[in-house]
Amino acid sequence: TSDRAKLDGMYECILCACCSTSCPSYWWNPESYLGPLHSCHANRWIMDSRDE
Repeated sequence: TSDRAKLDGMYECILCACCSTSCPSYWWNPESYLGPLHSCHANRWIMDSRDE
């Protein structure tokens, strides 16, 4: 369905944190910049229509 197509690429993340540990913005500001891992995780919940 089109709702599931919106989530393609988001549920493949295995939460390994490789993206955060290789992100210079996260290295220098870990307290204020949550990193790509948290952005992906938050977006996954925002885009999932089953939560409505």
